[in-house]
Amino acid sequence: MAIPNKSAIHLEWEQRRDAARPEPAQRQIREPLNEFGRELLARLPPEVPLAQTATQFPHVVNRLSVLWDDAGAFGKAIDDLLLDDRRQRQGFPFEVLLELTELREFYSRSREALRPRRWP
Repeated sequence: MAIPNKSAIHLEWEQRRDAARPEPAQRQIREPLNEFGRELLARLPPEVPLAQTATQFPHVVNRLSVLWDDAGAFGKAIDDLLLDDRRQRQGFPFEVLLELTELREFYSRSREALRPRRWP
């Protein structure tokens, strides 16, 4: 019995995953984007878009907007979103992962720029 090559296994896995993942229009939105989420979107620069995240997962934008001023809580929340180890989850679509990663990088850079420098 021949062992299928890795690319064939990977392709089959992707097809099964994509078939099980509902299209964004089919996904049930848990909660709409609230005023805090809209405010966060308005404050972000154009190079940090969250359009896909806000459309498909507005509850994520709402949650992150509330945690924005607490660096520890925000960092933990976004890390938990990006590095989720719960096996029953499908995970985010690639576009959403990309947006959340860009948001994380922007947040880190902006917090570093605002942090007071310590003099020796």
